[in-house]
Amino acid sequence: MLSNRELESRFEIFVEQYFIAINIEGETAQHMAETMFLPAAVRYLNNLLTTAERADDLGMKAGGVLATAQRVNDLVDQLNEKIGSLASVNQELGGDDVVSKAEHMRTNIIPAMNDVRDVVDRLERVVPDDLWPVPAYRDMLFVK
Repeated sequence: MLSNRELESRFEIFVEQYFIAINIEGETAQHMAETMFLPAAVRYLNNLLTTAERADDLGMKAGGVLATAQRVNDLVDQLNEKIGSLASVNQELGGDDVVSKAEHMRTNIIPAMNDVRDVVDRLERVVPDDLWPVPAYRDMLFVK
């Protein structure tokens, strides 16, 4: 049986561990989105636009390529916005005590990470595997 003081101490330790873990996850998600996923999407967008330009030079229609480029461009814009939001909430610690910091993680960091992930998941479906910087879910689940 734990005393009141021991119980409070354990609670504070667990809450601090939660805060530290989510803080690291939030900063890692931001870093990966900025340095891995966004550049991959921009490379693909560049490939699409180059292909459309070459097709146009040859007198070919490039409507499908341009439609895909527009979709990727929209996702790139969304990802930039979501990364900015995540970066903003990552800068805040959420208070002076451990509980308020943990609440900040739960109410701000986790939703912002989920927003980034949502856009990254949609990009993963359209960016070719050779440009995608990490193994795709389908590759991990259904080994080729």
